[in-house]
Amino acid sequence: MMTSREVTPKDYPTIWHWMKDELDLHCDDSGPSNIVEFYEFMEHSALALERCIMFEEDGHSAGAIKFDRAGRLVSLRGMVFAPHVRGTGFAQSAVSALLNLLHEDGVRKVSFTIFANNFRAQRFFFGLGAVVEGILVKHVVQGGEPKDMMVLALHA
Repeated sequence: MMTSREVTPKDYPTIWHWMKDELDLHCDDSGPSNIVEFYEFMEHSALALERCIMFEEDGHSAGAIKFDRAGRLVSLRGMVFAPHVRGTGFAQSAVSALLNLLHEDGVRKVSFTIFANNFRAQRFFFGLGAVVEGILVKHVVQGGEPKDMMVLALHA
C-alpha cells in the first residue's frame, strides 16, 4: 500500500543513496556531488519553501518528489525512486497521486524541466500525458559541457 509524508532530514541519506549512482540524470555541475552538499541543498530548498514528499510502499521509503507551489502554479524540482521500485509502476502511481492531490486543490498545470537527453524521463512523463512547452538551449552545464533542458507540463 502506498502512503506519503513530508521528507525530514533523517530521509536525506536514503534519497542521496538513490541519486548518487545516477547524478547525471538529476544534477548539473552546480548540483550536489556528495552527501554533505546534498544536505545543504535540501536545507536550502526547505528554506525556499519547496516541499519534498516521501512515498512509501508497505511502510518502506520508495521515492521522493520535490516541488514548489505559488498559488495555482506548481513546478516539480526533482524526483527519485528506490532501485527496487523502478520499472514496477510505483513511480507512475506516486506522481499520479501527487498530481491528483494538487489538481483537487486547484492546480491546473504542473511544469518541470528535464535534461533533453534524458530519454527515460521523457518516456515516463509522456506516458503520463506531458506535453513539451519548449527547449532551453545550452541552459545548464553538465560534465563541463552545455546541455539543453526540455520544458514539460502536465495539465489538468
